[in-house]
Formats: sequence, C-alpha cells, structure tokens
Amino acid sequence: MMESDIDPNNPEYSNNIPMEMEQPEVSVRARINSRESQSAFNVSGAIEYILEIQSITEQPFSLQGLNINRGRCGFYTGDFYSKIPVQMNYSSSVSYLLKYLGNQVLEAEMITDQGNVNPSF
Repeated sequence: MMESDIDPNNPEYSNNIPMEMEQPEVSVRARINSRESQSAFNVSGAIEYILEIQSITEQPFSLQGLNINRGRCGFYTGDFYSKIPVQMNYSSSVSYLLKYLGNQVLEAEMITDQGNVNPSF
C-alpha cells in the first residue's frame, strides 16, 4: 500500500462512510369543520367538530398518533380509514371527531414515522 492511498488530500481518497440520508419533511393541511350532529343520541341541533388532515407531501408516511392540546383533547376516528396507524399518501385525508369545541383547540401534534409535525389551523 502506498502512502498516497490513504492521504485525505488525495482526490481519489474516499473513506466510504455512508452519509445519513435526510428525511423528507412531512407537510399537511389541517382544518376544523363543524356540522350538525349525525348521532341519534345527541340533542337536535347539537354541533360536532371534525379535524380534517390532508397530506401534501409526495413521500408516503404513516400517521401513528395525534396529540391535541398536549393530549388533553380526545378524539374519535371519523371512519374506518382514519384508524391510527394510517398510511398517508399525497392528497389523502383523514377525519377525527373532536371531544372539544373547535375553537378550544390551541395546538395539535401529529406523530409520524418521519418525525412529528405541528399543523396550523
């Protein structure tokens, strides 16, 4: 082995250490909608608040959890397809029925397989 083979100043030198690939950023749109309650158990005219999340990221990701108001606001899945964990692709959306009034939601944190995301409303 020649000395120039291990010289870091040699342009052909390579340490072959793999670089960590940067994870793509997860981007979503979120909004809170209200509607008249669809439940037969609720009083007529009662209002439900639904959190809708839509992916605007090209790379698929898995939504693994949701913290609303730092875990103080509970939620129900809006439909079978929203059951956590859920795979999100570009333009796919999920809905969750909030246990809080919509105007009481201060912050939300989405836990994904690619890091946490804080959508704004």
